[in-house]
Amino acid sequence: MSWNWLARLLIIVALCVYLLVSRTMLRNRDKYHGVLESGPLNIFFVVIYNVLCYLAVGIRSDPNVIAKPEIFEDIFVTIWYVVLGQILVVASVCFLVYTVIKRHAIGGQDTGRLLTSGLYSFSRHPVYFGIILIALGIAIVRTNFDGMLVFPAVFLINFIQAKFEETYDVGVRFKEEYEHYMTQTPMFCPIWLWALLGGLLLMPLVMAIAS
Repeated sequence: MSWNWLARLLIIVALCVYLLVSRTMLRNRDKYHGVLESGPLNIFFVVIYNVLCYLAVGIRSDPNVIAKPEIFEDIFVTIWYVVLGQILVVASVCFLVYTVIKRHAIGGQDTGRLLTSGLYSFSRHPVYFGIILIALGIAIVRTNFDGMLVFPAVFLINFIQAKFEETYDVGVRFKEEYEHYMTQTPMFCPIWLWALLGGLLLMPLVMAIAS
């Protein structure tokens, strides 16, 4: 195993540990109230979580372990993914910043109310949705094949973290209101947006194969 893949696996393990710690604190919010409501600690945890997610997909590929398929060397595919990746990263960073401003809170801090308007009418977890899109953008902007392979794990980790919040935090504090909210709003985004994104990712590959 190469050092690149060893680093990736250690990062995934670190993210799993983060999930376990987060689950414990959310289940026992009264006990860990001081930690969850601390601005500096939340900034620290959020930065660490984001950095780990992006490193998992951003570490350089090692062709000696898994060779990149030749189709990803196609100049049209490369340019397409560079442009699409840059758009995803820039748009998602703006998306995240706007969401944090909208929340008036960061990390595990209590917003004091259930947010259902604006971006929250589009996605129940716009923060994790933004992190997922940034990670995807980082993976494809350099056609990092190893990063693309690890991306589903990053997606799953963010999905689990979102479910923890629904199960042990907002879903408990705003029980009836949140149950109704879940029926009206998707976790990350409407299905049509995932279909559009999937089409944009597959289009250059299909065109390269066809040509």
